[in-house]
Amino acid sequence: MKSDVFTFGVLVLEIIISKNNSGFHLSDHAQSLLLYAWNVWCAGKCLEYIDQVLVKSFIANEVEKCLHTGLLCVQQEAKDRPTMSMVVLMLGSDTMTLPKPNQPAYSAGRTTLNETSTLRSFNNDVTIPNMLPR
Repeated sequence: MKSDVFTFGVLVLEIIISKNNSGFHLSDHAQSLLLYAWNVWCAGKCLEYIDQVLVKSFIANEVEKCLHTGLLCVQQEAKDRPTMSMVVLMLGSDTMTLPKPNQPAYSAGRTTLNETSTLRSFNNDVTIPNMLPR
């Protein structure tokens, strides 16, 4: 039930920042899209990092509200995430005060593709490349 909200939050963050979550760790930021969005929001610099295509056509408080709502949707604990009906209310309201989000789920930075880890077994050493999900 709450995974749909999480996925919606990721989608909102991808649209605002104009980066794909699955490829974001390979960018210059060396962190996940969720952690990047969290850091941007915490620094109060939401408008500095939005997609440049949107710059001429956005309403500042709407972009901030979308980023804020997206972060509420990707919180670590599913119980802290809003329901989809609450998300609709958040995005549609001009007067609703949104709660402060907690740090998002899966916010640890990712490793690069060329890193490997060594798994030691009883009889031999095996090198296994880090596997990244699709």
